[in-house]
Amino acid sequence: MSNNWKMGLTSFSLMQDYPNNSYMDVLKRYYPRNYYGILHWEEKIAEQLAYIETVASYKVAGSAEILKMILNRKPFMPYPADTSYLKEKLIYIIWNNPCQAYMELRKQIEPSIQKYEYERKIGRVNPLPIDTSDIPKDTSPEPVRW
Repeated sequence: MSNNWKMGLTSFSLMQDYPNNSYMDVLKRYYPRNYYGILHWEEKIAEQLAYIETVASYKVAGSAEILKMILNRKPFMPYPADTSYLKEKLIYIIWNNPCQAYMELRKQIEPSIQKYEYERKIGRVNPLPIDTSDIPKDTSPEPVRW
């Protein structure tokens, strides 16, 4: 419990492969501080997705509570970032793990699923491309220290 800040892909993989209800205490303690802290400082989206997948795999009321807190947080991240990819993955992870505990969450995300599926069907993955034409290129020399 005291070292849950060290958890990563291996830890989450083991928790999925060898489920144990006692891991829910560890997963609850990991969120929110370590979940947002690691993502912010180290930009490890893969670890956060692994955490979400692990939580969702337990399909109990405690995991539904964690997923609901992540999904309904306003703003979605505590710092400015493009979170559309992470939010879409979160929604699909919840959707792909149907169970009684997630019925309320599934009702909440159903319009988003329909929107994502429609956009994929018509081939529009990113409807608003980022215009970088007016951003000047940095051509200054990089300082090198030995």
